[in-house]
Formats: sequence, C-alpha cells, structure tokens
Amino acid sequence: MKHSDIEKRSGKRINVSEQIDELQEHFEDILEHQHSQQQTPEQQAQEKHWDLASSILDLVELHRTDGNPDEAVEQLLVLKDLFNTHSDWKNLGIGKVAIEEAFRLAQSTTDKKTARRAFKIGRTWHKQSDAITLGALEVAVSAAENAKHTFYKVWYTRLLKKENQRINAKYR
Repeated sequence: MKHSDIEKRSGKRINVSEQIDELQEHFEDILEHQHSQQQTPEQQAQEKHWDLASSILDLVELHRTDGNPDEAVEQLLVLKDLFNTHSDWKNLGIGKVAIEEAFRLAQSTTDKKTARRAFKIGRTWHKQSDAITLGALEVAVSAAENAKHTFYKVWYTRLLKKENQRINAKYR
C-alpha cells in the first residue's frame, strides 16, 4: 500500500509506525491466504519471499517520503540481503522496482553520504540484473547528480537517450 493511498483514504497523514503496523497486518493476511491455497511448499516459500521483499520496499518508500533516509537505506540493506539469498529477483518486476526506489532515495535525500549509499545499491542491482525501467533511468540521472557521481550522470543520461530513441523508433 502506497503512503499516498493511506493518506488519501484517511484524509490525514499517518505516522510511520502506524503505517508499519498496517503493513505488518497486510503481510500477515497475505501469509494466511497463502496457507489456505493449494500450493507446493516451494511455491509457498517463493511467494512468502517476494511478499516480504515487497513489504520491505514499502518500508523504504515510507521512510523516504517521511524524511528518514537513513532508515530507508537500512531497509534497502535488508532487501539486499534477501536478494542475495534468491537470485531470481533479477528477472522479476520486484527487482526493477527496487532499483528505481534505491535511485529515488538517492535523488531525494539532502545528505550526500546517504545519497551515495543508496545510489551504490541501485547501481549494484542494475549491474546484476541488467534490467532497468525508463522511469528508473530518468531518476538515475538526477540521483547520480545528487550523489555527486558525474561519471554515472553522463552514463545514465546516455542510456536514457538510447532508450528514448529505441522507443521512438518502435512507434514511428
């Protein structure tokens, strides 16, 4: 559940701990649903794994939007450990979302050390997966600038230009 969805539904801003409690309840509901389904134990474990990854990404976003970039980076590191145990994230949407969220954190924080840490995580995941969305490319350019990575700003700008050219050529 997105931070803005919670805010819209309630008409007021909810603090992060309340959002975390709501995410935990949501995660528990998902787990209960999984147990009721006729799945192999392997399928259940895989689904649980990706639900956990999704919940961690929600926490990263919540901490980022609530102005807690250090906490957001800590959650990215938890996600990094989770990804290290399962390499198939590279071929799933969760990996692409994680890359973009790491770059969004690097783009949004005013603390240069935190920006560099988040950018490094996003960059590492991008190198490992070699898959990135157009939106993540756009964010990566400004994230690299914010993190004071001139080389990567130029590099991601070139990638973005090539991807836009590819898309434009496809639809001409």
